[in-house]
Amino acid sequence: MCMKNGKPDDRTRGGRVERLWKFVYPNTTNGIDDPWINPAKDPNLGQVRGSRVQVFVSENDFVRGKGWFYGQKLRESG
Repeated sequence: MCMKNGKPDDRTRGGRVERLWKFVYPNTTNGIDDPWINPAKDPNLGQVRGSRVQVFVSENDFVRGKGWFYGQKLRESG
């Protein structure tokens, strides 16, 4: 496992996520950018309704970067 600043480096885990997702959803054409696994890539993200949204990101989750990215995209979408 690669470490960066004393913490696991997300880039080395991306391949593991991609392999797992292809196993779980073999018909995907977008890989890990499929909206079912990465909602930040959903072209309809701006249609999420609600005045408040709470996104939880665990410190030790190896896909935590995607959670942060999703939260940022939600903020940007208004």
